[in-house]
Amino acid sequence: MYSTKRRSAFLSRGFSAQIDPKQDLSSFSVAFDTTLRGSRNISAIPLGMNTKIDISADWPHPSFRQFLPSTRDITSDNFSATWEVSHLSRNYPQVFNNWTT
Repeated sequence: MYSTKRRSAFLSRGFSAQIDPKQDLSSFSVAFDTTLRGSRNISAIPLGMNTKIDISADWPHPSFRQFLPSTRDITSDNFSATWEVSHLSRNYPQVFNNWTT
């Protein structure tokens, strides 16, 4: 995958990557570490046919909205959670058109 500055009106913030259509897209992963300070939330959009998202942080009081995690572990010091979301659970398309630069 390589970086792109292309955005749609629906995906106006965050990061994205253009994927080579010749690439085997049956399964791939994206991983990154980040430091958040003063953020109210972190969001992910499950665009795959089946999307698995793992998040862990040193925050002992997480709250979960919309899609609830399939597993979660919350301690007095941190949390970890895993979401598994099917494309049948969301109300937006598999493919976005109308890209702008």
